[in-house]
Amino acid sequence: MILQPMTEEEKAKMLRKQQKVAARRQREDQLKRLRTAQEIQRHLEEVEARQKDIEMKGVAIERKLREEGGKMCSLAIEPFSTLLNQFCRQASL
Repeated sequence: MILQPMTEEEKAKMLRKQQKVAARRQREDQLKRLRTAQEIQRHLEEVEARQKDIEMKGVAIERKLREEGGKMCSLAIEPFSTLLNQFCRQASL
């Protein structure tokens, strides 16, 4: 089988096909980057919401501890422990 040289028309056709494939890949890559950015944004929003919730719980626990004043009794240990756990959870975010 002998290969014949491509005509100008065949070369142009092949070039257009390559350009279409390249354009399609570029669009696919752009959509992939967009999806990744959206996933990151959603995750960030979830983390911010959890952090805000933890901060609100921490403030409530601090208020409760302050209301109890300087009393160091067994009742104050549990809220303090809960506050410490809240800080640890926030730090892990």
